[in-house]
Amino acid sequence: MAPRLKYIQSNPLLFLFLQNLHSQGHVDEPLDGGMLGMLHDLPEGMAIEALQRFSSIDKKAMRSKKAYLVGLLRRELAGINRR
Repeated sequence: MAPRLKYIQSNPLLFLFLQNLHSQGHVDEPLDGGMLGMLHDLPEGMAIEALQRFSSIDKKAMRSKKAYLVGLLRRELAGINRR
């Protein structure tokens, strides 16, 4: 099993949040390795906050939910790296 996926599965709150995003249609397909890696690199609380923000945004006008989520996660990671 890939280390990133194992990390996500070992964090029950994060794992459940990702399952809910998918089951409620916030994302159209499972997250790829790059997105799981970004979630892995964020502290759990920050990852969940970013996913909560993503889930609360109206996605009707989005061309790509996946691209929007990637951008959101990248901004969070950039914030950490500036510290």
